[in-house]
Order: sequence, then structure tokens, then C-alpha cells
Amino acid sequence: MKVVQSIFRGFRLISLIVKPILKALSKSKF
Repeated sequence: MKVVQSIFRGFRLISLIVKPILKALSKSKF
């Protein structure tokens, strides 16, 4: 299932990019 692996890799990359952004937003809000 190459498609599932590619989607899982993309999801991991997105999470790595989104997590620091969410942390920065939470710090700026509070």
C-alpha cells in the first residue's frame, strides 16, 4: 500500500510544520 505510506508521511510532515505554529499562536494569544 504505497498510497497509505505516502499519505502517512505527508501527515507527519504537516504535523511537524503545524505543531510549532500552534505553539507560537498559543504563546502570542496568552
